[in-house]
Amino acid sequence: SIEDYKRHYYQIKIELKPRTYYVKGNQFINCKDEDESYIHIYFNNDKHEKKIFTLDNKEEIEKIKIKIDYDFKSFKGLFKDCEDIKGIKFIKFNRKNIIDMSEMFSGCKNIKYMGLENFKTDNVHNMSYMFYNCSSLTNIYLTSFNTINVKNMQNMFDGCSSMIALDIQSFDTSNVIYMNDMFSECKSLIFFTNDILVFNTENVINMSYMFYNCSSLKYLNINNFITNKVIDISYMFYNCRKIRELNLPNFHTSNVMDMSYMFGKCKKLIKLNIPNFVIKNETRIKYMFSKCNNNLKDKMKNKFKNVNNIAFDDERTEMKYNNNMIMDSDLEYEKSLDEELFDEDIFDE
Repeated sequence: SIEDYKRHYYQIKIELKPRTYYVKGNQFINCKDEDESYIHIYFNNDKHEKKIFTLDNKEEIEKIKIKIDYDFKSFKGLFKDCEDIKGIKFIKFNRKNIIDMSEMFSGCKNIKYMGLENFKTDNVHNMSYMFYNCSSLTNIYLTSFNTINVKNMQNMFDGCSSMIALDIQSFDTSNVIYMNDMFSECKSLIFFTNDILVFNTENVINMSYMFYNCSSLKYLNINNFITNKVIDISYMFYNCRKIRELNLPNFHTSNVMDMSYMFGKCKKLIKLNIPNFVIKNETRIKYMFSKCNNNLKDKMKNKFKNVNNIAFDDERTEMKYNNNMIMDSDLEYEKSLDEELFDEDIFDE
């Protein structure tokens, strides 16, 4: 029948914690077949999940089948906050009409493995928050991702605090507009494959917080980054405290309105090549070089002689928390100082 023709089946293998599994949020319809445990996901005419059930099954669920209307185009939040998922592999999954994968795995904080080799992303426009706070994920292979039509990658890997390496060399970012917070809080990230991030950034307007608190990253090659349209680069490298050198020859900043905290707490940064940096009077530059080493500050002061000293002052109380700016107490500030004193990398000079 026509209805059967319009429905496709996708097999997904998911490993869950062995416990009674209750669905969180509004993602799933849960039911159990006679021979195997399945989750069936249906969407109603409004393109939202219609029913919620729970699956009282103390055995570990190993296979899940998903049944989706063929004309459904959004997977936004599909597995959002599914904290019990430990691993997921898409076995048969070739949908090409999906345009939104934002928040798809957001909050899957216990997931350690993702098999996305069969993902078709040819027409996806939005990947923002896609892997947000997947804090147990150490590696992910996205070589099959076609990102030619993606416009939004903000917060895509934000909070992937256990991620050690990323292979995203195949990403085509020529149409991306938003990259803010893309790798924010990737505290364990050591390197990108081939030690270079080959992104086309000609259309990007926001790079704020892009590498915020990538505190394990020692080397970052983004020589090809073009910033002609960017208006916000605040906090871009904040607390990248192990990076010693940044070469940014194509950073043209004539349109940038906010540079505040850009290199804040980059304590080991000794070589900074920014030949095309322009700092206008109206540009926000607060704490731009806060807590950088004095040699770097002196070089930048000589380069930008007319810049207000607030760019070189050391901040004391402002910090980022859950994407909001808050004022922390003196007690918290002293605590952060104690943590820095015991950072083993401080003594590796």
